[in-house]
Formats: sequence, C-alpha cells, structure tokens
Amino acid sequence: RDVIRSLRHPEPRIVVGAAIVLGRLADRRVVPNLVEAFQRDDETIGAAVAWALGGCGDAASVPWLLSAVEQGFVVANACEALGRIGDPRALNVLIKVIRTSQGATRAHAARAVGLICRPSHVRSGIGLRSGEAIRMKAVSALKMILKDPQRKVRLSASIALYGLGETASAGDLCAGDPHGSDD
Repeated sequence: RDVIRSLRHPEPRIVVGAAIVLGRLADRRVVPNLVEAFQRDDETIGAAVAWALGGCGDAASVPWLLSAVEQGFVVANACEALGRIGDPRALNVLIKVIRTSQGATRAHAARAVGLICRPSHVRSGIGLRSGEAIRMKAVSALKMILKDPQRKVRLSASIALYGLGETASAGDLCAGDPHGSDD
C-alpha cells in the first residue's frame, strides 16, 4: 500500500521508484494506479510507468500506452511496453511508428512488433487467417527498415523478422552500411 501511495508523491524520483517496484512485482491489480500516475506530465515518470505497465502485462493499459505513442509522450518506452503486453490492437500504431519515426524509437517499435507477432501471440489472440494478414503487414514494415542508417534499428528489425520466420531477411542486415551510426 505504501508503494502504491508513493505513485502520488510530489517528488518524481519517489514516483519513479514506486513504479519500478510495482513493475517488478508484475501484479495486474496495480494497473489502475499506474495508469493514474501515467497521466502526469513528466517524461521521467512516464518512462518508468510505461515500463511498469509492460511488466504487469495487462491489456487494460493498452489504450493508455497507445494514446501516449500517438501524442508523442515517452514513445520508445510505450512501444516497449506494448510489445511486452503483446496485444495485437497495438500493431497499427507501432507500424506507423516504424514508418514515420527515427532512430531508437523506430528500433523499439520494431522489437514490439516482433514480440506481438510471434506465432504464439498471433495464434492465441486472433484467428489464423487474420493472424497471417497481420504478420504480413508487420513483415512488410520491418523489411522497410532493414537498410536504416542506424545499426540498432537494422538489428531490431532483423531480430523481429527472424522471430517471425523470415530467416532470409536476417541476412539483409548486412546490406546496410556496416559503419552506420549506433545512435
């Protein structure tokens, strides 16, 4: 209870610490409290709370995380959380991030898409026919960034594609500039 109350503390570092503890506990019962803290306009708090929501793995937090991505608030952290939750409702927004963002944010979105589209998630979350259509949409977006100038983006896309069974695409990682930036 004290940790949950700490989410309302005026000092950001206290809120961040509480969010991290709650994220490690991975108790879905605290999601409403985390969502409340997520509504504060502080990027440090937002990043920690997004991480914690991903750790809890509750699909009830997906609308809040999607809203954060769409509003440009802690986008990379929210993408990671969406990937950890694994809810297919996030795919269209994540694919948009892959197509329109730059750098590390694009890498986080690529990892999230790979996690959501893993065969175990697709089979359990939606029908096989629509699951294949979603997988192909994800593969197309991920292949688009295999030649990104940043190594981290290319690597994230390649790993995600490999996880989706696109093993030939993993070799495409070498097609990018081997001396590309690491940002």
